[in-house]
Amino acid sequence: MAIQQGQQTSPITSQRRLQQLVVGLVLFNVVMVLSYAFLPRQPGFGGGMLIPGLLIAYNLLICQLVRRRARRSGDVAVIYIGTLTCIAACAVLLYSFFRQ
Repeated sequence: MAIQQGQQTSPITSQRRLQQLVVGLVLFNVVMVLSYAFLPRQPGFGGGMLIPGLLIAYNLLICQLVRRRARRSGDVAVIYIGTLTCIAACAVLLYSFFRQ
């Protein structure tokens, strides 16, 4: 549905879209962590340093976004989901560093 010139979206609709975006990013984080956990083989040195670094950076960004979003809307369920995915990412990264 296209918005015609002069029409504005309601604040509720934009808040809902933003909430859906945050949940989508958190679910994408879960997919990235699980795909890293089940890699068929270990990447080389460059990939072994780059992939975990990017996962850590993405998790830090997700944590900041979830914290700001939940503070504005008072939605605690997003905080729980974001925290659980970040803890899972830490566990997967620690496991991948210590497996041989």
